[in-house]
Amino acid sequence: MGVIPLVTIVILSRTEQLGRIHLVYICKKCNREIETPKAWLWRNYCPTGHRLLDDAIVRSFWGSFARTFGATFFLTFAAVLGVASNPDFVGTAAQRRRFEEGVGEVFGFVLILILLSGVRAFYQANSWKKRGGAIQSLIPRVRGKGFGYLGAVILLAICLGPAFW
Repeated sequence: MGVIPLVTIVILSRTEQLGRIHLVYICKKCNREIETPKAWLWRNYCPTGHRLLDDAIVRSFWGSFARTFGATFFLTFAAVLGVASNPDFVGTAAQRRRFEEGVGEVFGFVLILILLSGVRAFYQANSWKKRGGAIQSLIPRVRGKGFGYLGAVILLAICLGPAFW
């Protein structure tokens, strides 16, 4: 039998102290904090039966911003570049030019949709601020989501905009 190093013991005891990450849910309909939601299959419910989605978990502004910005930017960037650099497209120069114009229009439409999602997030945060109660702890998450959408739109417009417009 070997001896367990002291560092390993300290790390294990620290992990046991931290335990499992504790998520706090907020029911948007009841406007109250739920420590332990009822679970049925893979879904969570508040005690009154309202379904709790993942956006009802209390998170920080920067955590929400980073997730939203990263997902929006990279998924949109990959999708637009995948469509724009279609190697299977063979045709005349006029057909190719029309295809490129269509990609630019689709890219503009996607940017408008992302921008509207950001505006909707800010509207939701403002309405929750007026409502008061436990739901106010979700406001930093929603504002981070809104700024994440807006930041992704601005960066995508700067990076890819000149290529399509």
